[in-house]
Amino acid sequence: MKKYAAILKKEFLQIVRDLPGLILLFLMPAAMLVIITITQENQIIGTDSGMKILLVNSDSAALGNTIEEELKTNDHFTCRVFESEKEAQRAVSEGRYQILLMVPQGATATIQQLAREHASDTANTGNMDAGKLSGVTILYDPAVMKIYTEMLVSSLQMIIESTAIKVYMESYTEALKASVSDQMDAYRQELAMTDFEKELPDFPGRQQVISSIRSGIRNQAHKSLKINLPGNYSGAERLVTIRAGEAGDHTRLRRFNLLNNNVPAFILFAMFFIVVPLAGSIINEKLLGTKDRMMTLPVTRLAFFSGKITVFLVVCLLQFILMIGIGRYFLPLVSHLPPLSLDVNILALIVVAVASSLAAIGFGLLIGTVTSTFGQAAPLGSVLVVILAVLGGIFVPNYMMPDAIRTISIISPLHWGTDAFFSIFARGAGIGTVWPQLLSLLGFFGISLIVVVYVFTKRK
Repeated sequence: MKKYAAILKKEFLQIVRDLPGLILLFLMPAAMLVIITITQENQIIGTDSGMKILLVNSDSAALGNTIEEELKTNDHFTCRVFESEKEAQRAVSEGRYQILLMVPQGATATIQQLAREHASDTANTGNMDAGKLSGVTILYDPAVMKIYTEMLVSSLQMIIESTAIKVYMESYTEALKASVSDQMDAYRQELAMTDFEKELPDFPGRQQVISSIRSGIRNQAHKSLKINLPGNYSGAERLVTIRAGEAGDHTRLRRFNLLNNNVPAFILFAMFFIVVPLAGSIINEKLLGTKDRMMTLPVTRLAFFSGKITVFLVVCLLQFILMIGIGRYFLPLVSHLPPLSLDVNILALIVVAVASSLAAIGFGLLIGTVTSTFGQAAPLGSVLVVILAVLGGIFVPNYMMPDAIRTISIISPLHWGTDAFFSIFARGAGIGTVWPQLLSLLGFFGISLIVVVYVFTKRK
């Protein structure tokens, strides 16, 4: 225990003596969080997206099939069809897909029946009862930022409504043709009925009567035909009801906004930037001979690294507290954003913060061990952190990335951390939900530590 306390004291003194570097470690990610969040608050997002959409087409008719074809050929979406609504909702609520579109059974038949009623009913011109309209449901991942869901839901509504009008007009036209044909047949039949020359018996003045009747028929045939067109075409303005909402258990969902997205992201970004001071600490010990002198003492390699792990774990957790404080108290003062809500599973939040800290420490130990000089460690560590941050969705949400980049992003520990934080802040998740990300973060720390000890031993 005395050895550990001595090592802990040495690490504490070493990091305190580099006070400018320590201040930079806190101020740089904090400043980036403030600047980028304020910038993004009023950002205009384009229409292109790499979002993945699920479709449950229970209709399997004109409306559902046309919507399916539109989504599959749309370059802005990646569409996959699911059979089970329950399975699809679970996939979206867990963040594997960003949005779910469900077309109910009989949606096409409802629109076609509506078109036939409009084509034949000339009296009813009022608004249609919503109970007679086809209902389409859109559910989205609660962890997707509001600006993206609004953009995507708006695009889907346009697709749904234009498809519904197309289906309606096809049925309406067919019904209208039938109505006109029936009226023409009735008109011809009416004319035919007036030709009763053969039915007239012989009587005085018969020819004069026949001439009068023929004259009447000719006059009737030359009259313009008045076709009674339906007067309720305005009903086509509203053919479907579209319900949009969040997927998952609504008792656990949390209101997700820009702060919910940016604060966890920059917590991880700040944690992983300890690679610079941590790697510098290891390299200084190599250059000054501190490591060699300590190895002459009865100190295990685990004890040698345990001091660094403990001190930098405290630093990471202080960064975590700072970022939470900025999101909860400072940013609402300088923007129109609401305070960061901590109405979440606190135990899960703390466990993820610790696991993320350990992953960041493992990364810093790894860079410091495999490099020989600070000139190697600083640029290598900084560049790798930025790359891992981009892959992890710190600057651009992962679901907006191209497929190739999104596939590569699974190797980034920042991706695991952001997934876990988003699940806690947006989906109301607990440890039982984020355990895969926790295992990944702790596994990364464990593997990094094994590699560090191995390289450390070989270089001894």
